[in-house]
Amino acid sequence: MMKYSAPATFALCLLCVSSGLSAANADKDKDKDKEAAMAANEDAFTYSIYIGTNPAAVWSSLIDKEVVSKYYLAPLTSIEPREGGSLSYGDGMITGKILTWEPNAVLRHTFLFAGSGAEETTVEYRLEPAADSDKVTLLTITHTGLEKAPDIRQHISSGWVTILSSLKTLLETGKVIQWK
Repeated sequence: MMKYSAPATFALCLLCVSSGLSAANADKDKDKDKEAAMAANEDAFTYSIYIGTNPAAVWSSLIDKEVVSKYYLAPLTSIEPREGGSLSYGDGMITGKILTWEPNAVLRHTFLFAGSGAEETTVEYRLEPAADSDKVTLLTITHTGLEKAPDIRQHISSGWVTILSSLKTLLETGKVIQWK
C-alpha cells in the first residue's frame, strides 16, 4: 500500500468520502492508473522539477558551456544556438541536432550515445514560470524514442534525475553537488 503525508491523506480521504470510495479502493485505483500510464508511455521518460529562479536563468544554465559542466554528467563541449544547430557533450560522447530553439521556453534536440549502437532519441526541456511567478520555474524534461533504445532507458532514468537535481542545487545555492 502507498504511504501518504498527512495533508495528502486528508485530501485523499475527502475525495473518498465525497465520491463514496474507501481509501483502500482509492489506493488500488491509483496503483492501476500508475501502471497503465507507465505501460502506455514506455516510449518516454518524463521528469519535472521546480527550480527557485526565473526561466531566463534556467535557460542560460542549459546552454552555457561553463555552467553545464558544473552539473551535467558530461560537459557541454559545443553548441550552435539555433534550430538546426548541433550540440555535443563529453567530447562527442553524446551528440545531437537542435530541433526546437525557443529561448526561455523550449529546447528540443536529438540525442545519440556515440558507439552505443542505440538509435537516436529526442530530449525536450520545457520551462514554465510556476504559479504566475518569475521566481520559480517548472522544468520538465521529456526523453522520447526510448522504445527504439531500451538499454538507454535504464541509464537515462537515473541520469536525468541526477542531472536535474544537480542543476536545481547549483541554481538555488550556487554550490555543486559532490557525487564522489
